[in-house]
Amino acid sequence: MEVKLGSRSLPATELFGLLTAVLVIIGSTLPWARMWAVGFVGDDIDIIYVNGVVGDGLVTLGLGILATVLILWRLFRRRSSTFSTIVLSATIVILVIAGLVGVFNWSELDQISGADLGEKYLRYGFQPGLGLILVTVTGFTGAAALAYQLWNDHFQ
Repeated sequence: MEVKLGSRSLPATELFGLLTAVLVIIGSTLPWARMWAVGFVGDDIDIIYVNGVVGDGLVTLGLGILATVLILWRLFRRRSSTFSTIVLSATIVILVIAGLVGVFNWSELDQISGADLGEKYLRYGFQPGLGLILVTVTGFTGAAALAYQLWNDHFQ
């Protein structure tokens, strides 16, 4: 399936891959973790948000920018060459790495905040933030869409 933009016809899967790469960039700057904690004194609940750019979000930000540039290059320099296939393959790997960084951070939510919670709080918990969810989900879905495009280019 292709999308018509003016006189150009662009593959929908690559446009979707571009959208996911941009969402990886956006997710890298949004909160990655939400920490709530109840202190020893009073009934106040502290809520702390940790943005992605505090830690590994800088890595996924760079990966998202690189993936966006590579997809744009492929969209507007449409040539069926070996180099174009390498660019598409590299973009798939980049988006998978962004998704894996998200999975790793999701499994280590308590380490993202860097807070020493045992001494100050009675109870505490962690939840993934919108940015971490975006980076993880869009990294993998973008890689899947571009993998389909790669398969479509070479095996159909």
